[in-house]
Amino acid sequence: MANTDVDWIEARRRLDEIFPTREHHLVWQLAHFAGTGQLFDVTFLDREPSLEVTLTQEFAFEFLAAVNYGREDRLRQLCWQIRFSGWVEYQLGRYLDAQLYAARP
Repeated sequence: MANTDVDWIEARRRLDEIFPTREHHLVWQLAHFAGTGQLFDVTFLDREPSLEVTLTQEFAFEFLAAVNYGREDRLRQLCWQIRFSGWVEYQLGRYLDAQLYAARP
């Protein structure tokens, strides 16, 4: 049986430790989808969502290499132009700009 006595303040504190900013969470999500290749929906703040996309294979390989080897400079470059299937790329304008809101399976 699941424990329903959830301490929401503690849960939020722990999430904030893992993902101090929304950008950290987006990098984690992109790394997940780069590794699995699964379809996901992308929500934006400035336009309609893109449904059932994947990351291009080339982008996924480069992104995972940057994450796994701690190449923050390369990760920053890749996040300027995230390449999704079905269309060439999404230019964020700066490192994980607020325009890309969420990626959901």
